Amino acid sequence: NRLGQVDFESIKIVGHTDPTGASAANDRLSVRRAEAVKRYLVGKGVPANKIKTEGQGSRKPVVAQKECAKLAKAKKAACYQPDRRVEIEVNGATKRAAAK
Repeated sequence: NRLGQVDFESIKIVGHTDPTGASAANDRLSVRRAEAVKRYLVGKGVPANKIKTEGQGSRKPVVAQKECAKLAKAKKAACYQPDRRVEIEVNGATKRAAAK
């Protein structure tokens, strides 16, 4: 809804994962996560050529690993949840002029 209210130059979508699992698998998962958001936005009418996707794997966590690492499996998964995310950056956005 908010994208429909602005004109913009580009959108950057960055996928992230938690640190569990192999690094290469996390890299692939983070790219798939970003691509899923791109498909959703394109399905809502956002031009695909204005969207760039990227995967960061687990390289930019928001949770300190020491907080979660020693927890039991279920609690560890919940602790790391904030790291499993997608960040969306809209560049060159200006408020769309009202239709006449």
